[in-house]
Amino acid sequence: MSSQLLLVVLMILVALTEQACAGPLGAATIVVICPLGLLSLFTLGWSLVTVVAPRAVEDEAGDEGTDDDE
Repeated sequence: MSSQLLLVVLMILVALTEQACAGPLGAATIVVICPLGLLSLFTLGWSLVTVVAPRAVEDEAGDEGTDDDE
């Protein structure tokens, strides 16, 4: 979800910066869109960490448990 939001924010930002006729409404939109893009970038990174980190910990715990059982 956050990757899709990041792509939408980038598309809006490119569309607003390519046209010189954006005006004050376009400038206000850019001010709102930029922090939203940073937030979606942060949540994308956080999502990747939460998906990858538990698997690494689980593998280490699984290896230690088999040595104790034998």
